[in-house]
Amino acid sequence: MTYRSAIIAAMTSDCYPLFDIVLCSDMALDSITPLPGAPSSQLVFHTIDEISTNEQLIHEWHTKSGELTLSAHLIEQHPHYRYRLFFPDGAHFYITADLAEIACAPLVDTTTATIEHLLLDQVLPRVMAHRGNLVLHGSCVQLPNGKVIGFLGETGSGKSTLAAAFHQAGARLLTDDCFLLKMADEPSVLPGYPGLRLWPDIADAFYNSARQQQMAHYSDKKRIQLQTETSFDDLKLAALYLIDLPDDTDAVVETGAYNLASAADRSIALISASYSLNIRDQQFLKTSLSQINQIVATGLPVRRLTFPREFEQLPHLVETIERSL
Repeated sequence: MTYRSAIIAAMTSDCYPLFDIVLCSDMALDSITPLPGAPSSQLVFHTIDEISTNEQLIHEWHTKSGELTLSAHLIEQHPHYRYRLFFPDGAHFYITADLAEIACAPLVDTTTATIEHLLLDQVLPRVMAHRGNLVLHGSCVQLPNGKVIGFLGETGSGKSTLAAAFHQAGARLLTDDCFLLKMADEPSVLPGYPGLRLWPDIADAFYNSARQQQMAHYSDKKRIQLQTETSFDDLKLAALYLIDLPDDTDAVVETGAYNLASAADRSIALISASYSLNIRDQQFLKTSLSQINQIVATGLPVRRLTFPREFEQLPHLVETIERSL
């Protein structure tokens, strides 16, 4: 029996649909409805104790104030794991070289909600990207007329709030924070899972408290439980909107959507929004740039979106975006 076979055999697990794969986990994932029966897994997740590894640093991510939020490491000479992702607020995640297994060693006081958040919203997108997919940090909705649009932007720019506003206006929420952008005849979206993560004031304005759960022990954000189907079908993408976050929070900002005319600007927007696991991997970088060039060459509209940060303006913003299509 192989190491992974032994892990799977020892797991009491549920399996979940994510993107175009099946994830089997020894921990229940409350944000996703498990699949019936015993489907074959393409990715395994389980918890372990922290392990000692020899490794080299790949990259660190920091907040604007300089606080470390994530570090990625390349593990050397370990029999099972090749990568380690470290979240100072939550856990170590170990990933095998074939990208088929993720193990989590939680830090003290880390809750299962925090583990689920880090797995679904941070680790899995990076693993899927390194599997050869173009994975974007953004929210995505399908309008009542069937058109699919996505919102890209920095953390805190308002992607989730916009997705929630469209959901309240009758759109189908596809994903809150991450989706695959694929090329067939034209660009299409493959969403991760339908869910929302909102600050308490926005959550309370849109959803009753029974649908709200704590997202993570270190954040006040709420995870909104939505009863909606998960689709494996590719969805044709009508446009992407890059949320412009003004440097001056007191500046008067008008609502508007403006096309990024040049291919270079559109490419930069997609590169900036892309997830990565190992940014030093030349094959990964080559594949990502090739995918982005293919998307840009189709003429997919990428529009810079400006709007005032005022809750009462959200209905007008929704109408403006719908008119721009």
